[in-house]
Amino acid sequence: MIDTAEILDLYTLANASGHKMVLATVVDVDGSAYRRPGAHLLVTEDGRTAGSISAGCLESDILARHTELFSLQQSTVLQYESDEFFGLNYGCDGTINVLVQPVLPNQINFPTAFTDANKLGRQLILATVYNSETADMIGKKLLASGGRILNSELPPDIERHVAASLFAVERLDRHQCKTYDEIATKVFFEIIKPNLRLVIFGAGDDVIPLIETAKSIGIEVRLSDSRRSYLDRHSERADVFQFSSGANNTTVYKRDNQTPAACEIKSLNADEIELALFDAPQRTAVVIMSHSFELDKRFLQLALEKNSAYLGVVGSRKRTEKLLTELNAMDASHRIHYPIGLDLGSETAKEIALSIVSEILAFFRNASGKPLCEVSGSVHEPRKENGSRRFEFASARHFGEI
Repeated sequence: MIDTAEILDLYTLANASGHKMVLATVVDVDGSAYRRPGAHLLVTEDGRTAGSISAGCLESDILARHTELFSLQQSTVLQYESDEFFGLNYGCDGTINVLVQPVLPNQINFPTAFTDANKLGRQLILATVYNSETADMIGKKLLASGGRILNSELPPDIERHVAASLFAVERLDRHQCKTYDEIATKVFFEIIKPNLRLVIFGAGDDVIPLIETAKSIGIEVRLSDSRRSYLDRHSERADVFQFSSGANNTTVYKRDNQTPAACEIKSLNADEIELALFDAPQRTAVVIMSHSFELDKRFLQLALEKNSAYLGVVGSRKRTEKLLTELNAMDASHRIHYPIGLDLGSETAKEIALSIVSEILAFFRNASGKPLCEVSGSVHEPRKENGSRRFEFASARHFGEI
């Protein structure tokens, strides 16, 4: 996720300054590799880079080809064999196909597609031709959502085949390659999801490492509390939302010139709260941690009314169950991660933040949270994201079991 944020930043800067760009994308891997299909590297003509497609070896080759790649008039595919690359065995024992394409104005590309997905708050599919008998077809794209084509550069025959695959690709919910023998074409389907959102209810000092840890891996953070003085301390770290005393009303202030004193204040109704905090519910994690029982009860009631994918509460199991009992909501306990976090033996606020963010990431990646040495099969085994399983290691020892 942080790679994507860096790519978007560089893309914006290069566009503004008029610098040419080349985007390298891992589209197919046979065997082992450091990065899997869907990894991107953006390179500008003045040598700046963002993202990664390997541990550094492939990036070195891409940069060594700078003059060649920036003279490209159309996309091309570079193939890397592990034992042959630079005459060294870099140990991954795989064959990696990298699509390299000039980033041209008015053409579909990954940075703009991701920006659209984030604005819409929903998943998009970017289909790219990477092998074709017709050389100028390589790099041509189609952008879709929910089986509906939003934009296409493909000729009718290829578009028809790609469109017929969209629902199957969406159901599988992972990047994949498809070969269409009848039209001698290979297409890479990339699942583009909006950024993960983290909504934190409670603005005590211990949210600082949670905000910083989440942002360090590219998670968007929104912070909410009813106590304005608490929020003032964090307005430069996250988008902050202040709840008023009204049942269906809140106040939000947004940063202006990075100074809390200049923040605009306006009231939001219930529908506006939905858009402000829960605009992409299936990509949203909610954490409740005000350390005030009455505030946590209020925040938990609001969170239970929403359909966010992940909901966790800081505190002991006994405390959370008391919250649920007073809300007459014990039947919703299966939706809540409590005690929140993975069992890392965390003690300090930074360690607890790491535990919480680790569980959130594992949840959305549908990973077990186990040590990799205890996981059978490939480290990069495809998983369907946004799973609902509860983790074997979801209890965080630092919050206790009572």
